[in-house]
Amino acid sequence: MKVPSDWIQQAVCNNDSKPHAWTSSKYDDIVYAKDGCSRCSVRLPCFLRAWQDDFYTGVNAGISEYDLLDLTWKEVKKQDGNNWSRTDKVLQRILQQIK
Repeated sequence: MKVPSDWIQQAVCNNDSKPHAWTSSKYDDIVYAKDGCSRCSVRLPCFLRAWQDDFYTGVNAGISEYDLLDLTWKEVKKQDGNNWSRTDKVLQRILQQIK
């Protein structure tokens, strides 16, 4: 899949009348943003950019920050372990949902 260099200009959220919905934590805004993302043609580069950011917020490619937390949380097997997993395997599973 070739990603256009101007993908941000092509994004549904970039041309929407409610741009705040994509960064909101309100339920109705999240539902609105996810619906907009479902019609967007540049979901893959959107999510990959958000995945690489240190501060994932709002809705990106139809994945809310709450969804991302749910998808990356894992039960700790060791007492000193980390509950969050951002491995390539987790990324591949999320990318399958976006396509």
